[in-house]
Amino acid sequence: DVLDQKTGQAVLDAAPLLETIDTLEGAGALLEALCAVPAYQRHLEARGRRQVVQLGYPDSGKDGGLVASRWAIHVAQQQLTATARSNAVQLTLFHGRGGAVSRGAARTDVLVRSAPPGAFRGELRVTEQGEVLSHGYGLKPIAMRTFEQAFHAVMLASTPLAAALQEDPQH
Repeated sequence: DVLDQKTGQAVLDAAPLLETIDTLEGAGALLEALCAVPAYQRHLEARGRRQVVQLGYPDSGKDGGLVASRWAIHVAQQQLTATARSNAVQLTLFHGRGGAVSRGAARTDVLVRSAPPGAFRGELRVTEQGEVLSHGYGLKPIAMRTFEQAFHAVMLASTPLAAALQEDPQH
């Protein structure tokens, strides 16, 4: 059962994993369809209208190649952000990345800065694997710098100016 018997609250989050070009291209429609299901609406209410969606960099890169994958992820973020906003859902994008460039490797702050406006709202959820772990986190001073850069990028992306750009990208 997905509901706690005492509180009636959902005990699990449902987090779709979008990891092929086709699923990334249909990201907005998927979230819209989920939001239209009455049982899922109840789930969202029980979870404080919070939704996590994971974007899979390694498999989308294998599926469509590096450029197509990155573009599909960018467009998916735009679609998901707009759909979440129109359905009053607080969206968290979970970036699943690997160690090689083809698997999504890059500095985390670059990932945040290259995202469309509104994709980050004061939080970052990412998983990293492979050699990126030793390069970015192997020594304490390097790990602290990696975290500082990511924190700085998320805070800039979460400013009122970034929110204004999200509402009116022409300005």
